[in-house]
Amino acid sequence: MAHKLGDICLSLGLEFVGDPETIVTGLGEWHAAGPDKIGFLAKADAQLLSKAKVGVLVVPSALVGQTFAAAEIASDKPYLTFAKISQWLYRANLPAPEIAGSAVIDASALIHGEVEIGHFSHIGRAVLGGGCRIGHQVHIGNDVVLGARCVIESGAKLENCTLGDDCWIGPNVVIGAEGFGNIETDRGWQHIYHVGRVQIGDAVHIGANSTIDRGTLGDTVLADGVRIDNLVQIGHNAHIGQHTAIAAGASIAGSARIGKRCKIGGASAIGGHFEIVDDTMIAGGSVVTSAIEQPGVYKSGTPVVPLMQWNRIAVHWRRLINKNK
Repeated sequence: MAHKLGDICLSLGLEFVGDPETIVTGLGEWHAAGPDKIGFLAKADAQLLSKAKVGVLVVPSALVGQTFAAAEIASDKPYLTFAKISQWLYRANLPAPEIAGSAVIDASALIHGEVEIGHFSHIGRAVLGGGCRIGHQVHIGNDVVLGARCVIESGAKLENCTLGDDCWIGPNVVIGAEGFGNIETDRGWQHIYHVGRVQIGDAVHIGANSTIDRGTLGDTVLADGVRIDNLVQIGHNAHIGQHTAIAAGASIAGSARIGKRCKIGGASAIGGHFEIVDDTMIAGGSVVTSAIEQPGVYKSGTPVVPLMQWNRIAVHWRRLINKNK
């Protein structure tokens, strides 16, 4: 869909140099996309300017007038401005909402305003806020509550949960399933039925194939602004503080409490019942086996080294162990 540069900048309050009638059809890499695309340069690198091929370029304010782009958008934070433009174009290009004929909607479901529901999706005794967009083959179970303007991508399964406004749930995400609650007996394992829920705040994003277990008795909580990458597991009764980001492949065990504005690296593991203080960064691949009480950057594990070097390290370890016996 085509849009005028002037309309985009007026809506977002952006300053630009160039023809406001310049047509924009989407985004692209600054060095490869065509004249109807918007790209960005994050750094004031004059050597890159001659290689720009996009029609509109978001650049640091100091570079305005120095590029070969037909139009320039000035910004002190080009990447952030580019992100805002991407959201504007996404919303502007959305089709009118409609409900597919193959969707199954419980008669008791409460739907506020216009919503979109894709093919073969099932909506139980749930509440959907205005402006929600539900993809194909989505299951929204009984007693699920979605705030306004939530996007639930295809294949997601939601049970026993409440979502705030403006949440985005990626494809095949599972929210509200039972957690790993079992008691060992002399005859095997006794399962504990989970009666809690998942409480999700406003503007939370959860990436594809992630799983958020409901609480055993209380609730699992994801506060406002949390960002969850793909393939993340969050156990029952965990609490994730506001604006914390968790990268792909991380596992958060049950009843862990992660503070506000934390950054959890990919493939990290957070042990159960441990608390991590606000403003903590956990490097990728780390294993947290105790509480973290002071903010800072933490790392565990062994960084990759060449194979022969690793073999020599292993030999030294073995010798140290034998020496100390």
